[in-house]
Amino acid sequence: MNKQDLELLLLKTVFCCMASDQTIDAAEIAHIQERGKDMKLFGDLDQKQELKRMEGELNAQGYGFFRHYFAELAVAGLDRDQELIVLGAAIDMVEANEEVEYAEIKFVKLIRSELKVTDEEILGAHPGSAEYLKQDIVSNVYKDRLISQFFSDESFPVLKIPNFGEEQA
Repeated sequence: MNKQDLELLLLKTVFCCMASDQTIDAAEIAHIQERGKDMKLFGDLDQKQELKRMEGELNAQGYGFFRHYFAELAVAGLDRDQELIVLGAAIDMVEANEEVEYAEIKFVKLIRSELKVTDEEILGAHPGSAEYLKQDIVSNVYKDRLISQFFSDESFPVLKIPNFGEEQA
């Protein structure tokens, strides 16, 4: 996957992780801004514009937005290092607001289920990620059932992104 496509996939990954609990708070937005500045995680993407676009798509598609994300991830053709970056970004986003809910952990496990990287490689790159590797997903049938449980209701609440691009208090 080329660099720009990876950066967009990373931003979509953190957006999905942020929105998976049906709320987007200012701490999560501040976290994205920090990662964008400090680590250049999203390259030269216009993060504000892309997040607003994703916000509109999520609000229009509801849970279909997440289903599309998983389908996109499944065919992304990521190499081992790119998979580790995507998973690391997901874990980092879930832990951004220090209120990690099990639903968010399950969401990261769904992301992990689309990757080929091994648990050992993940632990080597992200030593504190053992909680996200505990076996919940054992087969494609179970994964489909877990996705169905996660996206059990077609109505997803309309979400608003707090002020992006402005320093958070």
